[in-house]
Amino acid sequence: MGRRFCVRCGVEEREDLPIIDGLCPKHFLQERKIIELPTKVFITVCPSCGSINIGNDWLPTDGSVPSVLETYINKALVKKRKIYPGFTNVKVRVKDIISDKAILEVVGKYNNVVLRQETQVYFEIRKKLCPRCSSVKNEFYEALIQIRTEGPPREEVFRRIAERVIKAHEFSDVVKIEESKEGVDLKFRSVSSARSIGSLLREEFSARIKQTWEDYGFVRGKKHGKLTISARVPSFLEGDIVEINGKLMVIEDIKNVGNFVFRDLETGKIKELKHDDLWIKGFKILTSKDYAVIKGRIINYEGGKAVVQASSGGIYYIRPSKMLDLGSEVKILIYKGKQYLLI
Repeated sequence: MGRRFCVRCGVEEREDLPIIDGLCPKHFLQERKIIELPTKVFITVCPSCGSINIGNDWLPTDGSVPSVLETYINKALVKKRKIYPGFTNVKVRVKDIISDKAILEVVGKYNNVVLRQETQVYFEIRKKLCPRCSSVKNEFYEALIQIRTEGPPREEVFRRIAERVIKAHEFSDVVKIEESKEGVDLKFRSVSSARSIGSLLREEFSARIKQTWEDYGFVRGKKHGKLTISARVPSFLEGDIVEINGKLMVIEDIKNVGNFVFRDLETGKIKELKHDDLWIKGFKILTSKDYAVIKGRIINYEGGKAVVQASSGGIYYIRPSKMLDLGSEVKILIYKGKQYLLI
């Protein structure tokens, strides 16, 4: 390949000085454009959240004019407008705003050499609420999730659910949150987002999910309805005593996604239950009103059972989940006339 020179100044091409269509970078930037931008752009911005409308999408910005312009130009124009052949990684940033005129810097690579070119564009910003903010303002929703607990409503349980749901992408579709003594209602502007959150509650919090539809009229001549998702979550905390399928268990771990770890109070065995099995077997979270706990001391072993003298003086024969030294202090749990050692 022969040597190439700039037709304007005669400079010879180097690795860091490419010749672009017969011109060195200096003269190329004076005579040509890295990208052809329109003289004026019209941008629709949500006055509430600052997102901008591009086609059927609303893209987030921080609401400032530079952020709005940079997002619009880079997302809507750079990919669609004519970029000079050979340039890659073309991006535009706003250098200054003068009334309705933006001073821009266009940055692009040509043969791995970065070139910067200043240009300008006039703009007009039009305001319109995005679909989400419009739904929030009008409290319009297409789906409702009612989160309730099986067992006593507990702040810690709802806190764990809230921390996880807020991190989900679909949470941006929530238009209203209503709290009550029974639980929390989340109103969504889209059915798909509500269903995704419902699946999350089932998979990660063992929620039992029920869905119902309610007709509420016609939209563009078609029958339309609202979806209600009932999500009932076990209000388990570690250390809770639970009756499952007639057996007494202590909850050892609630951190495993989709299942719980229990310890059988009678055998001491560790068991895991997935959400489907949990609801099929049935469970009841016990409170201090359901059972009694008294202190005692192991004084002997007979026939595989621990002989426990209660602090009240009574003697109990209880099958232990593990062997303890004589004289060990224990707690006796009494439920439905049966005794268990809390070890």
